[in-house]
Amino acid sequence: MLRITTNDNPRILTLQLEGRLEGPWVEVLRDCWRAALAGSGSRRCCVDLSGVTFIDGEGKAQLTQMYAQGAEFIAYDLMTKAIVAEITGSVLGTGGAKGVSRHNTTKANRDEKE
Repeated sequence: MLRITTNDNPRILTLQLEGRLEGPWVEVLRDCWRAALAGSGSRRCCVDLSGVTFIDGEGKAQLTQMYAQGAEFIAYDLMTKAIVAEITGSVLGTGGAKGVSRHNTTKANRDEKE
């Protein structure tokens, strides 16, 4: 099961994912992403993966496509950071979330709270 919550802010639109990104839930994410892009205007689009517990190959492919369309990722645990680093071509460092998203994760979190 996958839960997707949309956090709509004037500066940033965030899709918060919780659960397993696999099977039929990938199509649900695809539909939510399309709707988010259509309504985002000039806002940044972030995908918060901190609540994701599993990502299958199809889910990873969808995240790769979302990244190509401008998605930024927020990830904290090692598994998710490694997947995001592979998608973004970033180097997974020992210091946390640096390099895992298109922009600094801390900045994305700060903008989200404004």
